[in-house]
Amino acid sequence: MKKMTLKKLFGGICCAAMALFAVSCAQGVDDETFSSGVSNVQLTSPDVEGFVISSQTNSDGSESLVVEWPQVYGAGGYYVTVAVVDDPANPKYLFVRGQAHEGEGEDVYIDGCRIVFEKIEDTSYEVRVRTAGNEKLNNKEAAEASVFAYSTLVPAEKILHAENPDIAEFINKYMADNAESLLASHQADANFEIAFELEAGKEYTMNDKIDLGLITTTIRTDSKTNNARVIMGETSGFVIQAGLKVKFVDFDCTASTQNAFFELSSTPDESIMDANLLYKGGTATYKQLGAGKGAYIIEDPIVLQDAMVKNMPKSFVYSSKGYGIMDLRIVRSIVQMKNESGMQFILLQGGNTGIKDMTISESTVFDLANKGFYFIALSNQNRPKVFGSPASTSAWRFEASTLYFTGKRCDRTKADSGHTNYFTDMIFYNIQQLDRLYGNFEYTNTTVFEDSGSAQSYDAEVAAGGAPVNPGFVGPIAELDLTVENGGVNLCPTSAPCVDGKRGDPRWF
Repeated sequence: MKKMTLKKLFGGICCAAMALFAVSCAQGVDDETFSSGVSNVQLTSPDVEGFVISSQTNSDGSESLVVEWPQVYGAGGYYVTVAVVDDPANPKYLFVRGQAHEGEGEDVYIDGCRIVFEKIEDTSYEVRVRTAGNEKLNNKEAAEASVFAYSTLVPAEKILHAENPDIAEFINKYMADNAESLLASHQADANFEIAFELEAGKEYTMNDKIDLGLITTTIRTDSKTNNARVIMGETSGFVIQAGLKVKFVDFDCTASTQNAFFELSSTPDESIMDANLLYKGGTATYKQLGAGKGAYIIEDPIVLQDAMVKNMPKSFVYSSKGYGIMDLRIVRSIVQMKNESGMQFILLQGGNTGIKDMTISESTVFDLANKGFYFIALSNQNRPKVFGSPASTSAWRFEASTLYFTGKRCDRTKADSGHTNYFTDMIFYNIQQLDRLYGNFEYTNTTVFEDSGSAQSYDAEVAAGGAPVNPGFVGPIAELDLTVENGGVNLCPTSAPCVDGKRGDPRWF
């Protein structure tokens, strides 16, 4: 989520009143100076209509949420609870920082009217604030807490399963019907994005390609614990030339024959060419910042998160035009390929291409066809010339993931000296020639194994003069069953180095 939107605003409260609230909070709410003569009463909790939420960037680059509420005169402080309620039956309590006090759990006492807590992407929060009593003024604590709900999810256009079972039909119609206003919003605000929700646990179809044009989009289920399922048709897939996040949705691609799950548009708009696109909505184009290859740049992230994909027939990402992707991620997902064509898992061609930053984290990717020739292949990649100075440094991060038969070679990944490949807590099985990824390498607690025994292995055991480590997966390694946990497969390793080091996707442990 790129931009914080206030959940509630102080309607009709003047600046002077706001200043008074700030002063009272800063000095401590039990100061009789701000009691306004309130004594001998049963206090109430703050009016939820006066709650204000904002985002702050911390010194380490992380983000926090800040919630403030109006002072209750005569109060002796507040009891506060902040919980993640993605699963309402199992709330997760967060650590809360406030004036003079901090803590975790229910009823953290705060001597003030401002709290700070962790900002988590795609998360629903419940903030409960109950006014504490004040013995000096003989004021009793509030009987009930005020409950303030907030979500970091992008507000969504709801897709109702009963009325709109085919998501391609619904989304394509929505994009066409609202094309003018969506484009105007996109042109006015570089951070503009829209979201579509699927209903938890429901099954949908997708019988055509979804073309999202220039609009950054999120497609997700309205629950993080009960993914919707989408049955892909023969011609289905996502066609994009802007960022797309697909989250909390499972896909059955058994019937699909398309080139890619994410296909970069073969007719990109000239506005995203390096000579025309302003870097992050600023005042300089990519070309003015050093790009000079006429590539089409996708600034916003392309993400698959908390998802399962069954029987993906060809590439995960494919382009026939020269594209530069700034940010590509697979996070906490399982992608099961059945790639009889042998197409590359990531294949960018048709001109000068590049991927600045890429992350595969806490995920499993495996291919049952075992025909993949290349894992990653990029056409004529030369990162400084594709992106200019915005890519003076870049990173491909493979973290706590298991990759099995996803292509035996890596090729055409030329980059600059500022590029680093990070391999941390990884298992690579039958994926050779990782050294053909260009740039610097950092290996930590990683196993690379090829079952013919001729692997280019980089794990610590080989470095110490030992033999390559066969992970020895428990199995089964088969087609995913989207109706059961983790698809009914098991890529938990059995070899001691992998088990002791917790190498690979942590879900298998």
